[in-house]
Amino acid sequence: MRRYVWPFTRSVLAGSVAGAAPMMVLTVPLGMFIAFGEDRPSWVGLKMAMLPLMVSTCFVAVGATLVGLPARWIMHRHGVETQLNYVLAGAGCGALFPLVVSLVTRDEASSMMANFGAIAGAVTGWTWWRSVNTVPAAPVDTKMEEGDPR
Repeated sequence: MRRYVWPFTRSVLAGSVAGAAPMMVLTVPLGMFIAFGEDRPSWVGLKMAMLPLMVSTCFVAVGATLVGLPARWIMHRHGVETQLNYVLAGAGCGALFPLVVSLVTRDEASSMMANFGAIAGAVTGWTWWRSVNTVPAAPVDTKMEEGDPR
């Protein structure tokens, strides 16, 4: 259990950054403009700049916990853990949530967020696969034994 905490955290952070980065291209310059304005405190601009990352982190963390961990258990149980399956599951579930919200609220604009959700989910799945399935390098023996021709 303990060995999965850091890979899970790393996957959530990577997915959050990937999902928020396209929007942050717009919000960071806007936040800097607000932060260095004369009539507003600078923390308002910082919050504006970081808002997509904060929202993305919340959604990715909840999705990875409620969908990703059970999906990992199911794939592991059935022996179908592959990088492609993790990426497809992450992208599908990441895109599905904004589409469901779009259908419930009847807001067409929120369906555009499905693209960002798919990116975040795919990156989260890919990072999880890479984090869990990396084989640590064998320790290098630096001592030379007698008779070793090195």
